[in-house]
Amino acid sequence: MKHNVLAFVGLPALVVALLAGCSTPPVITPVSPPASSPSSTTLPKQAPAAALDDATGPRLSVTVATGCPASDKDPVTGQVYVGVTNPPPTWTGTFLPNLSPTGALICQYDGLNGKPFSLQSHAHMDLADATKLATTMNQAPLTCPFCDGTYSCPMDDDSITIVVFTYAERPDVAIWMKANGCRTMTNGTIVINSIDSL
Repeated sequence: MKHNVLAFVGLPALVVALLAGCSTPPVITPVSPPASSPSSTTLPKQAPAAALDDATGPRLSVTVATGCPASDKDPVTGQVYVGVTNPPPTWTGTFLPNLSPTGALICQYDGLNGKPFSLQSHAHMDLADATKLATTMNQAPLTCPFCDGTYSCPMDDDSITIVVFTYAERPDVAIWMKANGCRTMTNGTIVINSIDSL
């Protein structure tokens, strides 16, 4: 089953302040998605209720070092990315590694409205703010999103937010969130209900 990844609607004052006055970074060439498809990934053993992120299509690799790509659309094929790709998870039982990140990067993209599929804003988080955000995400239940009934989702124009956490002990981990529609988020392996706010 294909799940749309969700972000949050409206950022808190902290992130709004970080985003204010940021200039658009140079164009970053996205890294090609791995040869294996997301559907071949095995769910973490301690998260049987979580849904596999089986969205089909190109995926984006983002790190704090490379920065936010100028668009969440493949510059070669013109296809809109369906999610992120991360190094294989070496953790189980939590949405993010059970480690303290040293920082984070936030990339916000317009969907069909605004400047379609272009980077709208970006900001960096320090250790304290990134750790607080990662802790909040890890408190989200690892359960199948919107699998317990019938839902009527709000308007979805494919606006996206990507949050990338950087760690001292392991490679960066990117989270793909939709800014509207049904509220879900994915780490590229599993997709769950999104947190209420960041």
